[in-house]
Amino acid sequence: VRLHALHIADSAALQQRQRVAELCGRPLIEAFHYRFHPVFEQALALLQGGAIGDVQRMQAHFNIGIRDAPGELRYAPELGGGALMDLGCYPLHWTRVVAGCEPEVQRASAKWHVTDVDTAMVASLQFPNGVHADIACDMSRDLPHVVDAALVVFGSSGELRLENPLAPHNGYSLTLRRGVDVQDIAVAGDRRSTYWCQLQHVKAVLDGTQRQYTGGADAINTMRAIDAIYAQARD
Repeated sequence: VRLHALHIADSAALQQRQRVAELCGRPLIEAFHYRFHPVFEQALALLQGGAIGDVQRMQAHFNIGIRDAPGELRYAPELGGGALMDLGCYPLHWTRVVAGCEPEVQRASAKWHVTDVDTAMVASLQFPNGVHADIACDMSRDLPHVVDAALVVFGSSGELRLENPLAPHNGYSLTLRRGVDVQDIAVAGDRRSTYWCQLQHVKAVLDGTQRQYTGGADAINTMRAIDAIYAQARD
């Protein structure tokens, strides 16, 4: 289940749920549905296979206009609202998965709504393996209600750009650039819904044939990074 939907607003609350899952002998899987799709898996395989050399830095964003209408949970702080919680958690997770380790938040700044939720957030992250990432999200109501999401990874010998890592089944582009050579990569199974792929993963975890991609420990680290970004933005 998406942690946002459970109204989990900090890492301490999530740790309690992880302990309950462990006591019950059940997996706690965070529903970052993009992670289970073959398009993101192909992008990750290219990066881990050295397609652009050593990863050096990343840029990632997720923007979509959301009206501050009555009952809209994204504008309700008591329900874990805010651009970072609802949108920015994705570019944060994309960069954490690619880097393979946990970041230190160097800088963060936000735009705040009258309800005290963030309508936009930018943050600079430094990973212990030397990789730097800049992430951004924006849900300002004057933006079009259209998904604008991308991950760009720069390496020592190239660049990998993934447009719409969030929901590639609705359209995406995966482009590998090395010098003057540019390759557009098609991925088998790309029209499968991310949610369908996620369901297959959950079934495989439950029957013991696959390990979890986004388990409780990963979810706790996501929330710790989110907590740190908010702390920097409010400092």
